[in-house]
Amino acid sequence: MDSSVRDQLESEVVYDRHVATYKWLASKFDLHTNTAKRYLKEFTNEQEADGSNVIGHSVITGIQNKIYRVILTARQSVSEAKNDLTTVTGVHAFSAQPSNLEDCIDRLTEAATSDFKLSVCPIYCEAAQRTRGTRKGLNGISTVAERKAVSPAKPPSRAQDSKPVPMKSEPVKTEKDKPTPTSKGSAKSKPKQNNLAAAFGKARTGAASASSKSTPPAEKKDAGDSKVTPK
Repeated sequence: MDSSVRDQLESEVVYDRHVATYKWLASKFDLHTNTAKRYLKEFTNEQEADGSNVIGHSVITGIQNKIYRVILTARQSVSEAKNDLTTVTGVHAFSAQPSNLEDCIDRLTEAATSDFKLSVCPIYCEAAQRTRGTRKGLNGISTVAERKAVSPAKPPSRAQDSKPVPMKSEPVKTEKDKPTPTSKGSAKSKPKQNNLAAAFGKARTGAASASSKSTPPAEKKDAGDSKVTPK
C-alpha cells in the first residue's frame, strides 16, 4: 500500500471519524475497485493489530434457498453469515470505520419528532387584514342596515367601467314632416270640388244655349215686329 493512501485513510477514519468505502477510495486516488478493496483490507488488519478502534465491514454474496442474497456485515460476523448460505460466491471488503460510531437512528427520530421554528418572516397582506376585520365586525351586527353601513364598498363592475361606443346619430323625423291623414284627404278633395264646379258651370251654359235655341218662331216675329218702327 502506498504511504499517501495509508495517510489519507488514517486521517479520514481515525482522526475525522468518517466511513471510508472502497468506492470513495477508488475515486479519490483513481484506483481500480479491486485494488481499493485490497487497500481497505490491509488497513483494517493493521489497525486491528495495533489495537485501535477501527473496524471493517465486508460484503458476502451467495445463494440461500435458491435465492441469491447480498449480505453486509462486520468482519467478526463473516463466518456466521457464511453458515446461513448454502453456496458462497464471494467475500469483499466494503468499508473501514471507527468501531464506536454513534447510532444515527436516535438523531433521525429526534429530527422527525421535534418542532422546527422557521426564521423566515411571515407573509403579511394589508388587504386580507382589512377584510378579516370587517368580517369580525359584521359578526356582531344584527340589522341589515348596519351590515350595509359597515360592509366595504364593492368595486365597480366591468359594465360600468367600460364606456359605451358612440353610434352614428340618425336624423329623427318629427311629426310635422309627416303628412297627416286629414291633410291628405283635404288635398285630394280640393281637385274634386273644382271638377264639380266646372261640371255644374258647363251644365248651366249648356242649358242656357239650349233654351235660346228652342224659342218659338212667333216670339221671334213679335220681337222683329217690335223692333220695326212705323213709317
